Amino acid sequence: QRQMGIRDRSQIDRMKEENNKLNESVKEMEKKLQESMNAYEQEYTSVKAAHEKNEVLRKQALDQDLAEANKLHIEKQNLSVQKEMLVQELEELQVSLLDYCSCL
Repeated sequence: QRQMGIRDRSQIDRMKEENNKLNESVKEMEKKLQESMNAYEQEYTSVKAAHEKNEVLRKQALDQDLAEANKLHIEKQNLSVQKEMLVQELEELQVSLLDYCSCL
């Protein structure tokens, strides 16, 4: 029975050793998992910040495009008015020229 106790004791010691190795392995895996999670969180934060910045820049570009389009529309309207005034002035000059020619 003493032999059996020694065998049981050495088996218990081996199991304790294996358990310790497994615990260390689990701790190492947890450490690597935490490192991966930290890296993922940093990447996520970085991507999120870049996305938000991109949205701001996109909105600014749209606002600039809209402002430019409005400016061009106003310029076009002003040029149309100027054109109409010039056409009317030209017509008046033609009438004056015809009147002048008829007097000759």
